[in-house]
Amino acid sequence: MLYRPAGGGSVFARQTPHDVSLGGLRVDSAEYLEPGQHLDVELLLPDQWLVISGAEVVWIVRPEAERDAATDYEMGLRFVDMAAGDRRHLATLLSHC
Repeated sequence: MLYRPAGGGSVFARQTPHDVSLGGLRVDSAEYLEPGQHLDVELLLPDQWLVISGAEVVWIVRPEAERDAATDYEMGLRFVDMAAGDRRHLATLLSHC
């Protein structure tokens, strides 16, 4: 599964998200976004299904130095306004993990 902010450029800008659920996901970020800020995200699922959803920044922290010095921030995003078909497809995929 790959993630990037929607419209974020090339496929090479995509990164692997962490802790994906129907409610949201945790991602690494080079920039600081305020909690409460909204953005659009793209998730490329393993079967090549592309989900585009609104998301809200719930929390943001600097990761521990020993974990990953290359990552500036770690953010928790909550999905908002995900299409029902995309939500069903993601649920099916997650049920097989």
